[in-house]
Formats: sequence, C-alpha cells, structure tokens
Amino acid sequence: MIAFTTSLALTRHRNSHAVTSRRRATEQTARRPRCAARGLSSKAARLLKAYEASPLYEPPADAPKTASNVAAGMILGPPALAATSETLIKSARLAIEVEFPGIMEPGGGLYPPERAHACWRDLGQFLATASAVESVGGRIRPESIGKLRELYKELEVPLDAMLRGLEHLARGARRVDAHDAAEVLELLADGLVR
Repeated sequence: MIAFTTSLALTRHRNSHAVTSRRRATEQTARRPRCAARGLSSKAARLLKAYEASPLYEPPADAPKTASNVAAGMILGPPALAATSETLIKSARLAIEVEFPGIMEPGGGLYPPERAHACWRDLGQFLATASAVESVGGRIRPESIGKLRELYKELEVPLDAMLRGLEHLARGARRVDAHDAAEVLELLADGLVR
C-alpha cells in the first residue's frame, strides 16, 4: 500500500510538473515572433515580411474585393479553369513527383511533408492569381516576384520543381482557353529564375 501511494504521489508530481512545463513552453511560444515560431531565420523572416507587405497581385481600382478572393485562393477565371483547378494542381504535383524522384523523401527538397504542402499551396495561389488577372484584370507586381524569388532562395525552395509546376499549370490554362492566365503563370516562372 505504501508503494502504491508513493507511486501515485510521484505520478501526480510528474503530471503537475509536465503541465507546468507545457504551460511555460506555450507561454514562451506565444511570446516569440510568428516567424521564429515557424523556425525561420531572421533573414527569411525579413524577406517574408517584405513579400507580405507587397502582394503579388494588384487588382484594378474598380474591383476591391478581388485581392481578398485571390488571397483566399479562389479561382475567379473562366468556368473551365475554375472547374479544372484542383485537377491541374494534382497533375502538376504528379509531374513534379515523376520528374524529380525522391523530392518528397528525406533529403529531398520537398521534405518534410509540410514543405510539399506549402509547394502545392503556392501553386494553388499562383493559379488563383492568374485566374484573377484573366477574369477581372489587374496586374502582377514585378517587385513582388523579385521578393518571392529572394524568399524562395533563402528557404531553399526547389525552384526547378516549382518552375515545372508553373509550366504544367500554364499548359493546363491554355487547354481551357485561359490564355491570359497562362501568360501570368509564365511571367511568374520567368521572374523566379531571373
């Protein structure tokens, strides 16, 4: 009985210590800047802040809601482009996986899975941006492409894979007669390699 009580007391002590430790860790994380919590270097955090301050897409003056729709990843272009957007992104992903075997495995440029997810999310954002230009006009800010290029370089994003994904999306956009969207995707690809 004494052993059980001692064991129970030790367990309670350990549990209360663990709760206190978790609480401290949570408080410390809450105090850290968002970028530090993501594990970004100070240079990457600076580049991310600069990129976020200058969005890639600038809608026309008469379409103020367009920018928030693009930020949410909405496909605004022709119905055929909107209907095929998920398929286009999935096929771009498959093309990347085939052309760059091992890219999503340990040691690959899109490992761990969070990096791969970020790549697919970025391709979706690029497609949403291109579809907005196709449907309501506006423009892509060249200075933002440069900031994105610097950020990708600092984060060691596999640009060759991203370019392959953008090329695949541009071809898909042309297949559904979204030629302006395809030109925007090609512009993005060109800007990322300069």
